[in-house]
This record gives sequence, structure tokens and C-alpha cells, in this order.
Amino acid sequence: MITRKKYEQILISILESKFNIDINNIQIMKSREGIIVTNGIKVYKCLTFLNEQQELISNSLKKSIITEELSLLYSDFLQTNQLITHFYLNLKALSESIKKDRIITIVNFDVFCINNLIIIEMPYLNISDFKYIDKSSIINIIKDFKKICCLSLDFEPKNIKQFDNKLIFIDIGIFFVPFYEDGFKTMCRRAYITLHFFNSCNLKRYLRGAILDDELSFLPDSLLHKDQFNSFYKEINR
Repeated sequence: MITRKKYEQILISILESKFNIDINNIQIMKSREGIIVTNGIKVYKCLTFLNEQQELISNSLKKSIITEELSLLYSDFLQTNQLITHFYLNLKALSESIKKDRIITIVNFDVFCINNLIIIEMPYLNISDFKYIDKSSIINIIKDFKKICCLSLDFEPKNIKQFDNKLIFIDIGIFFVPFYEDGFKTMCRRAYITLHFFNSCNLKRYLRGAILDDELSFLPDSLLHKDQFNSFYKEINR
């Protein structure tokens, strides 16, 4: 199985040969989705998580630990690179929508599929953690997601940063899906949690609760918060 270190070497080789990046002047970081590299001008995020998932499936096939029917299904899935292709096209559509609609609340990016690796190219921005978050900024981000018919399944404070006196959503990766109503309402609940509880020690628990509990019963004063959320949701949909 290819290690993250090996993927890191492959990515650096691609950046040097395809993007003309000086590899002597880069910083490398890890993320749960893969590897992030920056040269202070651009940020490159390689979604090696997807390749690792394909390898896990491939190893399961070799060890015959799944049924013959699933083996045939997954073999075709791997041979046609459906997982990589699906996420690449999803991100390609998102990238073009952000540009076409001139969205400024979600970071602009380009996406490439090179040697079966998805590489996201973003500008290097002088961002900072926000100390205060206002409702109108959150609503603007949510409305822009709706405008381009896309959702983030990972809407939370760490993915929102302060840039140029405004808030911007910066986490581009595998957690984007096309718009659907239930998913949109879930994202709005997580946005509401972000707005009211970004400094809470219970933030992670509240964000998890928002995924399935549309009554917000996991929150203190849940009836009050449910009423406030309903008003918040109406504002978003005006």
C-alpha cells in the first residue's frame, strides 16, 4: 500500500514538472483528506484520501474477504476509476460555478486530475481566525452555496476564516455534494451552531447533533434555539 510519504513525493514531482513550482521553497502540511503544499503564492491540496480508499478496496479484493458479487462490482469500480472521476467532476463543476457566478464568500480554486490524483489549486490568502462572527456574514455564505446548487457537509467554524474584512469559506475537498433540500437544512443547522456556539467547549458535539436532530434537542434551551433557528432559516430563504 502506498504511504502518505510516497504520495507526498509523487505530489512534489507533479508540482515541479506540471506547475513549475520551486520545490526548495515549499511548506508541506497534512490534512485528513490528504496533503497540502504551499509556496506562499498558491496552495495545493492533493486528495490522497480517495486513492487510499481505492487501495483499501483493492486489498480487500486480493484477500477475498468480500463476496464474489461485490468483488465483481468493485473490480469494475476500480478499473474505471469511478471514485476519483466522480469527485473530480464534482469539484470541477463547483469551481466553474464559483467563477461564473462571481462568488466571493467561497475561496476560488481550480482542480486537476493528474496521474489519478486530484489536485486543488487555490490562491494563498492572508487569512486569520475570526474573533467575532455576525449573522449576515454566515447567511451570505449559505445563500451563495444555494446559488451555485452545492452543499458542504463539513460546515463548521474552522473552515471559515477572516479575509479582507469579510468571512470566507476555505475548505475545498471531498465534503461537497450537489444541492438537496434535507442536506441544505442540515448545513443551515450547522451554520446556526457555528454562529452561536463557535467558542463553546461542546461545539463538536453540537455539530454532530445538528446532522440528524432537526429539533435541536441536544442544545440547552432547545425550544428557544429551535424558534431562533426557524427565523434564521427563513432569512436564508428570503
